[in-house]
Amino acid sequence: MSKQPKTISFSIDPTHPGCVPGTLQLLDYVSDTVIYPDAAEIVMYMKTVAYVLSNSYHLHECFPCPLCPAIFAYATAQYSDGEWMWFGHTIHYVEHHHVLLPEEFVQRVRELNYRPRPTRREYVENARALQEKRHPPAE
Repeated sequence: MSKQPKTISFSIDPTHPGCVPGTLQLLDYVSDTVIYPDAAEIVMYMKTVAYVLSNSYHLHECFPCPLCPAIFAYATAQYSDGEWMWFGHTIHYVEHHHVLLPEEFVQRVRELNYRPRPTRREYVENARALQEKRHPPAE
């Protein structure tokens, strides 16, 4: 059985029944100033991980950001690097509202030089190789 990823999740109301366990109070983590000098690289990492899931229930719904006029198109999309999991709206909070992230996550991103492992290309290549191994082409 694989290990469950640690979750990074923020909400105005973390007690809402739709929130995942461990959801943090958003307003406690927002900053008026940039927290990370490498924030752009951290955000790019968060956007480019290989594993992305989307809940079709919310696929066509748009959610307003509680902090600005932005509308989240894929707020409930789940991103994961295998060790951590976060939602689409978390990326917006980091990019536009300077949200403080778990230090362990930030250290991991920096240690990986802002490049998710495996990369999307590596993930696709590995998936294709596995598929071909399981179902060899007909001769």
